[in-house]
Amino acid sequence: MAKYAKYFNYLLDLRNKDFFVIDSHVHPLDVLGLAINQNVDKEGELNKYFISDLRKKSLAERLKYGSIYKIIVRALTRLSPSLIESYINQYYKDTSELHLRSQMRNSLVDKTTLVPLLPHVSTDELIHLYPNKNKHYYLGSADLADHQMTSERFMIDLERQLSLGICGIKMHPNIQQFHPNIKMNTGLLYDRLSSIFKFCDAHKLYILTHVGRTNFIGKKKKQYAIFKNYFQNNRIQILEDYNVNIVFAHLTKYAQIFSNRNFIDIAISRYGNRILFDTAGCSQGEIKNFVKRYGFDNIVFGSDAYYNSMNYSLQMCLVAIIDIKSSIPIETRLRKVFHDNITSFIKR
Repeated sequence: MAKYAKYFNYLLDLRNKDFFVIDSHVHPLDVLGLAINQNVDKEGELNKYFISDLRKKSLAERLKYGSIYKIIVRALTRLSPSLIESYINQYYKDTSELHLRSQMRNSLVDKTTLVPLLPHVSTDELIHLYPNKNKHYYLGSADLADHQMTSERFMIDLERQLSLGICGIKMHPNIQQFHPNIKMNTGLLYDRLSSIFKFCDAHKLYILTHVGRTNFIGKKKKQYAIFKNYFQNNRIQILEDYNVNIVFAHLTKYAQIFSNRNFIDIAISRYGNRILFDTAGCSQGEIKNFVKRYGFDNIVFGSDAYYNSMNYSLQMCLVAIIDIKSSIPIETRLRKVFHDNITSFIKR
């Protein structure tokens, strides 16, 4: 962290003003269903975690989340899935509130958005295990594959999650196996997706959606979440049909090497401040290229912790945002990327 002290000092200075750092994409429990999640309340001071959490760099960090890393992980997923599972279990061996708060402290993150994903992680679990609403926002999730649940019960559950204080809904076309162009879905799946988007529209909830591939362990699934699949005739149907805001995760290219520049051009030109793109799992170069082309109004910091290091993810984003040549003052850039852009989506 000493190497990046001058960059972190910018955030420290801003924290003395009306500003706090938000990590908009955090998974404190494993949504892939691979880890044996443990949450043991630990006694003692936060300080006892502080030094131990500055762990050795992972493979992702050593390769700076770049193209070589993406190729290696894809290969390992196919050739040595047990190795990937062991890494995930290592990341999730401690999922206590104190451990998360230590990650936040190490990274100068003041508040996190905690992200569930049914069927593996529910909003109820997150709120139960991480109840400090001064430190966390919460997203909701719906189990699209539960065919035993009636439509009435489905809506009751969304209402119940709303009463818990969610500010948005997490969706993952690859894991949940739906097409992101809603009109490409049929039957019960179409009805449930339509219900979710209507619900978000009515209650001013934003949508955080995975974009890109998914490195599946075991049974292969369709890779629905490629960014071009969100479009039909250069329109994103969800945004045409519903008055909702969307955060597209991973700068639209999780586990992908090539850019989606043409589609991002279309999206930002048409939908402007209704869409954001988060930096989860993205390299410093990818973040720089994005802000160089699109500026600072449509990008938001997200780490994808614990799959990624919160601290390292913040370092990469911070350096990219500060070092880029721009007439926009550094303070304005930091406010937008680490606070203002995502809070504009949090209506509740």
